[in-house]
Amino acid sequence: NEIIFYYEQQPVLTDYVVKYLDVDTNEPVAPEKELDGLEVGAVVSERAINVDGYTALDPTEATLVLAETGNEIIFYYQKLTTYTIHYCDDLNGEDIAEPKTVTDVPVGETYTEYALDIQGYIALDNEITFTLKESGNDYYLYYLRWAVD
Repeated sequence: NEIIFYYEQQPVLTDYVVKYLDVDTNEPVAPEKELDGLEVGAVVSERAINVDGYTALDPTEATLVLAETGNEIIFYYQKLTTYTIHYCDDLNGEDIAEPKTVTDVPVGETYTEYALDIQGYIALDNEITFTLKESGNDYYLYYLRWAVD
């Protein structure tokens, strides 16, 4: 008598994690995503998610062939902010035109804004260049009242 045992190899299972990090601080900007119970060698694809107050940096898509360990996809994000340009009378500091507000721009970027042609005024500077901070992004272009008879 002979007994024969047949074995079926069980697939090796693994997991992977997706992280969403601030590019400047490496701090999470959203909870990480974890998936487990996947076969080693499987191909997975992920996309960056939308995170309020941030923009996803390229690449925003990733594909990974799963190994037994160390399966990680990281998406990086840049913090967004707002800036306002004020067009002001040089003598009293009052706005002489509607301020220009720009939203959802990356922190740390450098921008240049140009003076407007405002009737009855001459710009003291034709442009202003600034680097955005997380907050406090109010910038001023001053004008001298031009006497018109």
